[in-house]
Amino acid sequence: MKLALIGLIALSGVVDARNLFTPLTLRKDYLWYPFLECDEEENDRCFDVRLWGAGFNRTATRATGKDNYNTTNDGTQVGCDNKEIAKLFFAKSPFYLQNAFANNEIVFPADAIDTNPLLNFAKVSPHLAYSETGVMFGFEISAQVPSCERWNWGIRGTIPFVNRNVEQLKCCSELIDGAALSDVVQTGVYEKVGSNSIGSSFAVRLDIATALKQDGVNTASPSLVLYSSSTVKINNVDIGADQTLAPSVHVIGSSTGTLPAYPFSATVATVAAATAVDGAGSNIGNGSRGRFVNPTDYSALGASSTAQSQLFIVPTLNAAGTATSALAQNIIGAILARINSFDADVADFLAANGITFDSQRVQGPGNLDLEAFLNYQFCCPFFLEGRVGLTLPTDNTTNEPGKLFLLPTGNNGHVEVDLGLAGGWDMCDWAKLYGDLSYNWVLNSSECVAGSFTNATVKNIGPKTEANISWQYFLAHIDLTIIPPCLKCIGFDLGYEFYWKRKDDVDFCKNSIADLVGTTNTLNSCVIEKATKVISNKLSVEIFTVNSCVDFFGGFSQVVGGKNVMRETEWHIGMAIKF
Repeated sequence: MKLALIGLIALSGVVDARNLFTPLTLRKDYLWYPFLECDEEENDRCFDVRLWGAGFNRTATRATGKDNYNTTNDGTQVGCDNKEIAKLFFAKSPFYLQNAFANNEIVFPADAIDTNPLLNFAKVSPHLAYSETGVMFGFEISAQVPSCERWNWGIRGTIPFVNRNVEQLKCCSELIDGAALSDVVQTGVYEKVGSNSIGSSFAVRLDIATALKQDGVNTASPSLVLYSSSTVKINNVDIGADQTLAPSVHVIGSSTGTLPAYPFSATVATVAAATAVDGAGSNIGNGSRGRFVNPTDYSALGASSTAQSQLFIVPTLNAAGTATSALAQNIIGAILARINSFDADVADFLAANGITFDSQRVQGPGNLDLEAFLNYQFCCPFFLEGRVGLTLPTDNTTNEPGKLFLLPTGNNGHVEVDLGLAGGWDMCDWAKLYGDLSYNWVLNSSECVAGSFTNATVKNIGPKTEANISWQYFLAHIDLTIIPPCLKCIGFDLGYEFYWKRKDDVDFCKNSIADLVGTTNTLNSCVIEKATKVISNKLSVEIFTVNSCVDFFGGFSQVVGGKNVMRETEWHIGMAIKF
């Protein structure tokens, strides 16, 4: 009889710089404890050979974390879900597009022609589901050390073939919206002005209207609001004309840039008595109404986005005071026509920069994992094993960071080395205890990533640039294998896995680059390193049969807690052939 040490090895996970995954359960071996096997022919062989293969499936729709909900006095929950997988891609979700820019603000270059003013108000709310199917092939070749049967040495290896899919569950209009615009634009407001009910009132901050274009949002056409040396026109409506003769719109001051108090609209008489807006637009106090007057040179106001942000365009009522004037309706209609194309215009901007939130699928080989081991069987029912591992980058890499959900099939071109230690206790015929630990170094390598800028709070959305990336992680397992006395060749394994990964070490190859709108800003690796420190707690169970030549096994695992990791559900089924 001869000891065949074929126990669980130190599993090192398929982890890349995006840090989405825990270690695959079968990356290097299946789970149960080493067994004593009777094989009279075994003594005649110089080497023991084991070949195995398995199919697996892994899915996740949630990430670990606590929801950012607060409960009000009436029991209503307000806040946001903090368990979206998307937060692992972007450091938070949902988010505003401006969060991916320096200082959380999109600043267009002074000479920019194509600008989209709504980008600063774009809220992105990805909703993702992850799935992975694949097959794993492995081998082990081992032999006893000559003249000492208690020592055993050998080599193990595996290679997976995977199909990974990140599915975007929202369409464009649900994914990207202008929810933040509600703070500066309100339309269709029902309000009382005197004894009359007005059902189509509105308020639009002047800088938003000014940034819109006559032929759309993101074009080189003239602004929807034109400031001249004698008047101001919105959609070619002269709003400096006499409001008693041609009522259109006027303004309400807001020193904070937030919506003024109701009512927005006002009668012709009220507007006629309002203060005339000066050329700089600086003389309208908070909550006060103002009217544009011809001839006045409003060029200074046109050049100051700060002054514009403190004025809200509001409607003047018709002569009877019963509804917003026809010219006011013309103006708000033109503004809404451009704002209503919000989601498509933002998507077009991202597409022009090679960025897409579409679902992505990748398939191909993963990393080739090799491991040399040496173990010793003590006189008492214990064994100890030392391991040295090498992971070679045979995976499909990705160099298109704009495809936000396109993942590599392995370590994305990184070489990995690890040192491990394992031990087991054969407690009795029907119960075995096993444990292992390893420390892994994923070596430095250059990757194409999305540049992240100083004081940004969202990562992975930005211009393509190169960075040198490395990371390290620790992995430990403990397994209890049970073989019911009535089932001598059938058993099951209960396991726990602890996975701890340090944050990525990212070093950009350049100090600064132009952002998505062409403004040059300083790169900051702290942003792209967000949410890359990972902790995972996983439980597993495996059922198996043990025979002299062929083993069959199937198992299940679940991530039950941790930090910055998906709540993965994984199952596998396979067989091993021994020679």
